[in-house]
Amino acid sequence: GEALRWFRAAARQGDSGAQNNLGVMHQNGEGLPKPDPVKALKWYRAAARQGEPAALHNLANMYARGEAGLEADHVKAAELNRLSAEGGWVNAQYHLAVAYSSGTGVDRDRTRAARWWRAAAEQGHAEAQNDLGVAYAEGKGVEQDDAKAVRWYRAAAAGGSKAAEYNLGVMCVEGEIDLEDDPDGLRWLRAAAEGGYPPAQFDLGCMYVDGTEVERDGVQAEAWLSRAAEEGLAPAMHELSQLYALGDLVPRDEAKALDQLRRAAEEGWPPAENDYGMMHFVGRWVEQDDAEAVKWFRKAADGGSPNARYNLGMAYREGRGVEQDAEEAARWHLMAAEQGFAPAQVAIGEIYLTGDGVEEDKDEAEMWFEMAADQGDPTALKIMEVLAEAVLEGRGT
Repeated sequence: GEALRWFRAAARQGDSGAQNNLGVMHQNGEGLPKPDPVKALKWYRAAARQGEPAALHNLANMYARGEAGLEADHVKAAELNRLSAEGGWVNAQYHLAVAYSSGTGVDRDRTRAARWWRAAAEQGHAEAQNDLGVAYAEGKGVEQDDAKAVRWYRAAAAGGSKAAEYNLGVMCVEGEIDLEDDPDGLRWLRAAAEGGYPPAQFDLGCMYVDGTEVERDGVQAEAWLSRAAEEGLAPAMHELSQLYALGDLVPRDEAKALDQLRRAAEEGWPPAENDYGMMHFVGRWVEQDDAEAVKWFRKAADGGSPNARYNLGMAYREGRGVEQDAEEAARWHLMAAEQGFAPAQVAIGEIYLTGDGVEEDKDEAEMWFEMAADQGDPTALKIMEVLAEAVLEGRGT
């Protein structure tokens, strides 16, 4: 097309802007039979050598994604984005902030992340404005300041950020701020949810389940959780599964409950993986299968679920789905106990009391029983009563 001919002529005369634009056209296949990332790379490099900020950023993206035969190189991408950001290119400023926040290609540095988010935010970049708001809300890289968080969230929301609308709503609902125009946070949450933001849809659905700030409503709960689940949000699938399983707000439907639970587990959501494993462990809604149960417990345990770590410990303790192994049982129970899971604290206390898989240690056992009892665990409370009676009767522990 005419644009392609003009940019090609200007690029060959050394115009860095035209070189970058020609690169974009080759990358996207604009006015061409098909995209050509190799030619795009050639023109980005030509423009980048002249310090063209847009080209430096586009070149950074190609290194980050490993395009046009390049080996993915996040260090190189970060350096190119730094040069582009220093030249004022807003998207590079944003991506450089993300790199510093996550430690991708650079040493993690929250302060520098906030600095570059601010640079992009002041140019009107809505995602940067939202992320700067998060930094102020959490006090990461900047001094914690709810008022500044709200200011940047509002700016981002005005720029179309659904995440910012969600964050404003959450701050109101959790009582962190009190906005005159939205005292309960529902307006912002609903705006984000209706705009298609899955976390807002999920939270709104949960509010209708729990009756938080709204009356409990099964129709609304199912509708919002379903929308979030359809967008692939695994926690929404899990919550929807529980909604169908309980049947107090919507008609009980075991088939739907199992389907949503399976979907959430297959998406890698640890609480759902644990629950799906338990279904196989006890044979509820599915055929009883210890090996399948252990497979899902292990996935959830590796994902950090204390419940699953406890359940995996029980599987090793009882030899269900795995060979009985007292040491492995103790290892998994201890991991769950250290996360504050009371049943696991009782279990590891019993293990230390008997020395099954660990060296017997009655003091250690009593410590874990006390920790579980402090959480109101009924088994631990009974054990502590027995231990106390033994001390009173002079038998010791």
